[in-house]
Amino acid sequence: NYVDGERNGKGKEYYKNGDLEYDGDFIKGKREGKGKYIYEDGSYYIGDWLDDSEHGKGKVYLKNGHLEYDGDFIMGKKEGKGKYIYDDGDYYIGEFLNDEINGKGKIFLVNGELECEGDFVNGKMEGTGKYIYDDGDFYEGEWQNDEQHGKGKIFYKNGGLKYDGDFVNVKKEGKGKFIY
Repeated sequence: NYVDGERNGKGKEYYKNGDLEYDGDFIKGKREGKGKYIYEDGSYYIGDWLDDSEHGKGKVYLKNGHLEYDGDFIMGKKEGKGKYIYDDGDYYIGEFLNDEINGKGKIFLVNGELECEGDFVNGKMEGTGKYIYDDGDFYEGEWQNDEQHGKGKIFYKNGGLKYDGDFVNVKKEGKGKFIY
């Protein structure tokens, strides 16, 4: 449908080679409303559109159909709350800013067990957070560049304190106290 020479309503756009590029709503010639956009690499977005940009709630799928992201978008970027699924099935639930994992969040293993939670900057733990070791013991403390760094504590699985002290690049270094 065209109104005043611009697309309005349901419609489709195609790449020059004839492959489908977009299938969805248009308002005044722009993608707006609900739609599916297929990127040139074969991955695709299904969700809300505003002013020709992914905006609102949406999902990104890889070419093979694997859901990669489910969450909020602002003007074409992952921003707000969302869920990112890694290739191995582990997943992150939390905040996004400027297309990156940024803010408070949690990473879960593919089986649903919590692996870590805390502050993230550009996809890495930074600030304060918690990490659960394979044996159930856990670290709570400061993080720098995705590593335990600064003041921190290691607790036994049952919650009893095991170590309280300084960490440098994941290693116990500096002042600290072991509790047996």
